[in-house]
Amino acid sequence: ALVRAAASFAQLVEGVRRAGAGEAAESLAYHIYATVHGYVMLELVGMAPSDPADRDVVYEAGLDHLERLVQGR
Repeated sequence: ALVRAAASFAQLVEGVRRAGAGEAAESLAYHIYATVHGYVMLELVGMAPSDPADRDVVYEAGLDHLERLVQGR
């Protein structure tokens, strides 16, 4: 699992780098990865909206907030 997670993270870092993050790519990717995993954990422990459509709205809003923060760096 760790090998797959590392490969997934490396792809995210590369995508963030291509998006123009430069030297900050790994740090920004780490925060994106942690945020997404936080949403998943909340879902797994029953703290996310029960309706899948509502979860999608919440996740999308969270990622939009994160994107705005990243753009303002």
